[in-house]
Amino acid sequence: MRGYATPVVTTFGDLKNLDGSNAEFVILPPLVEGTPKDVLDGIRALHARGVNLIAFEQVVGLEDLFGVCRTAERPVGYVKGESFSHRLAKARYAAAAAETILFAAEKSGARADIPLVLRHATPTGRTVFVNAPPAAIRRASFRTVYHRGQDSLSEPLKAAMGEALTYLAPTPEVKSEHGLVSSARTEKGDIVVVVSDEPPIYKDRTTYPVPFRFTVRSPGIGAYGLKADTEFSVVRRERDCVTVRAAMARDTAYFFKFSR
Repeated sequence: MRGYATPVVTTFGDLKNLDGSNAEFVILPPLVEGTPKDVLDGIRALHARGVNLIAFEQVVGLEDLFGVCRTAERPVGYVKGESFSHRLAKARYAAAAAETILFAAEKSGARADIPLVLRHATPTGRTVFVNAPPAAIRRASFRTVYHRGQDSLSEPLKAAMGEALTYLAPTPEVKSEHGLVSSARTEKGDIVVVVSDEPPIYKDRTTYPVPFRFTVRSPGIGAYGLKADTEFSVVRRERDCVTVRAAMARDTAYFFKFSR
């Protein structure tokens, strides 16, 4: 399934098998000094085939694709009302042709002139660059929340990343009003969708159960049957689009299968 609901891990050697028809965007690891030229060339060719890109921390050798330029390293310690400190929270780039979605500052009271999340339009697509490790921006306490010790709790960063992903993939094929949605196509051609509750870690004022809808877009899906492990209703059924309504209990997940 195209769309950013389900990440798929691949290798640089397999990038040649991706294009705009089977991947809306690819998440790149930091591209540091010394990254082999064939890897950089492969990423350029991938983007030329219509695949959008998102990268973090460093993009050595691909600065033009992300519309940034190298600058003196600066610490990042404040974002829209949030103060934090982490030794890895450092920005290395300034905006060149890119547009800044979210600015940061070195500390509270300092000028917010560090471009933290940037987007850029190229002749063959779109790119997004995050100018510091996201997990170092208001990082969750490992001792307080064991299984989420690497997460960022920054609400401005999460909002900016949501805007960035929408920029890269304006119309995902699977979208839910609530929780986390994942999707995949099975070997038999079925479409599987899993919607799970993702409540905030702190100050959760959500009233359960939560009514929600999710939409799946795929050629011919309107003729598919649907089974699930919870009660649901189909509120819209078109040739290539189906919208389903259900109610989410706290800390649960529901399984939906669209079959021919």
